Amino acid sequence: MSATSQTQQHGLITAQAPSNIALVKYMGKTSTEGNLPANGSLSMTLDSLCTWARVRESRGGLNWNSDLFRGDEKVGSFSLRVPELSQRGKERILRHLSRVLEEAPAILSQVGLRSRVPQGLELGAANTFPAASGIASSASSFAAVTWAGVAACADSFSDFQKAWQTSSELRRFLAKLSRKGSGSSCRSMEGPWVRWEGQDAWRVSGTSVPDYTDLVLLAGKEEKEVSSSEAHVRVTTSPLWQGRVERATARLGHVESALITGDINALAEQVWQESWEMHSLFHTASPPFTYWLPRSVDILRFFAHPQRFQDLPRPVVTMDAGPNVHVLVPTAFAQQWRAQIESAFPHLEILEDRCGKGARGWSEGQ
Repeated sequence: MSATSQTQQHGLITAQAPSNIALVKYMGKTSTEGNLPANGSLSMTLDSLCTWARVRESRGGLNWNSDLFRGDEKVGSFSLRVPELSQRGKERILRHLSRVLEEAPAILSQVGLRSRVPQGLELGAANTFPAASGIASSASSFAAVTWAGVAACADSFSDFQKAWQTSSELRRFLAKLSRKGSGSSCRSMEGPWVRWEGQDAWRVSGTSVPDYTDLVLLAGKEEKEVSSSEAHVRVTTSPLWQGRVERATARLGHVESALITGDINALAEQVWQESWEMHSLFHTASPPFTYWLPRSVDILRFFAHPQRFQDLPRPVVTMDAGPNVHVLVPTAFAQQWRAQIESAFPHLEILEDRCGKGARGWSEGQ
């Protein structure tokens, strides 16, 4: 059973949640309420390309406080960047934090943890990658805020942390709650491979593929002209939308089967087709739009002929709703692939990350 207490205070709680890269895409919704997807999706969870969210108790209310981060903090080789959120952006994330505080006691109770009611919280966040550029910053941000907010409502942070490590039920509850703020954030709670259908997201077990490294080829860093939320609406106006759910559902089965059997060639082929289909929806919507930049097209053309690289395992190439290209390669061959890419595009910035296990966090000064 849960109990509430307003006397005990936690210290500064930090949550770290990674970005994820979708192999089968979440694009199109059956309902904007709760971000319910039109079709199932499947993603690879990253590790150091992530968001940190910090919460600290205050005298009352929920407030944004970017000063919870110093300017010299790092995650591995990546520096933390505090985003310059608009007032609308701050209000959106604080509304979600309010939802988290409202629903957290019931979630904690269902996994046998006692809860408490913070009188108020200050919230800050920072990323290790450019925001709003197609590296799923919304996914990692809402996952991190959800984790930190629920942890702040646990009567014992150490008990919450132990439950997080052992309870698949708790991870599913937090994924479902996070999804209400940003749909794809539900896939950032676990890893390395996560499937999301309807209200629930869960880790894909029994996979046989090698560990993968994600080489993120930065074709552009500017903020997107068409938000992901707007894209979800516009894709339904494309003539290619007819049959999209059925095609994506079939492809989801093929991708999961390739992960389980270890068929990396089938995986690469299915993911390549899926990425092109999603961007074709963008290009044929009414009105049409694109995230591609000239450099994006150059990179896609480079990978369009896999026979060029017969001495290397075929890469899994995909793009999210942004100009950047994700090239997933077996980690054992990552440096060989990076050398090939740098030779072809000598001035291209590349972010490199490995597959990860999902969200985590810690408390200071408890």
